Amino acid sequence: MKNPSYEEYKIVAIGYEAGFKSKTSFNRAFKNLVGLTPSEYRKKSA
Repeated sequence: MKNPSYEEYKIVAIGYEAGFKSKTSFNRAFKNLVGLTPSEYRKKSA
């Protein structure tokens, strides 16, 4: 998500690109690793 080429991607599209089968599984794994949801992370990084 730090890569500028993914700036216009929806979060769910990034999850699918990473190989996750659902938004829920991506969000859960992301939060476990980073401590924030993907949406929170994106807002904080902006």
